[in-house]
Amino acid sequence: MDENRLIRAWQATREWITTRVVRRILRVLVLLRVFRVTVTGRGRFPRSGAVIVVANHVSMLDGLYVWGAMRRRATALAMAEVWAMPIVGRLARWVRFVPVERGRKDSGAIALERLERCLRAGRAVIVFPEGRCAPPGETFPFRPGAAVLAVRTGAPIVPVGLVGTNDVLPLAKYARGKRIDLTRRVRVHVGDPIRPEEHDDVAALTAAVEARVRELSAA
Repeated sequence: MDENRLIRAWQATREWITTRVVRRILRVLVLLRVFRVTVTGRGRFPRSGAVIVVANHVSMLDGLYVWGAMRRRATALAMAEVWAMPIVGRLARWVRFVPVERGRKDSGAIALERLERCLRAGRAVIVFPEGRCAPPGETFPFRPGAAVLAVRTGAPIVPVGLVGTNDVLPLAKYARGKRIDLTRRVRVHVGDPIRPEEHDDVAALTAAVEARVRELSAA
């Protein structure tokens, strides 16, 4: 076995171990009410096969909450700034999240290629189509990347609405000196899968997914 294969095998093993260990820790912390999280519709996440999970984006912790709500290994597309966070950044590296650098089109294209390979291998991926965290009370239009992946691979899109993650970790310029507040309640609402073949094109699929995510995040 050559060195590259050894590295890939080690990365896959580390991802599997980290996923199992961290999720068990998170469940214990939820039971102990250290984390106050309510997940509705968890059973709508497919337990196997390719799937794209799409959510609104209001906090740098969103990826962790969506990933933690699932019951399978998943790869998330995350802004490169996450890798600079002391604990979350290391976890993102160990579970093989895919970084994308803001303002670099080539970075986004490379990231989508990596996610497409994951989907063709039957994995789950997590995407935040707004592309950046939205300030309180605001939203950004969904970009078409998730819909493009769905059309290319045939993978269904599972919409998720996040509520309260921005209270746990507000955006820096709105934090006003606040740090992480784990006592704040977070709700994760999971919707029914949306099939790409039921929509005319990428634009129509993007619009349908965005509308459903907005409904779930207002619940």
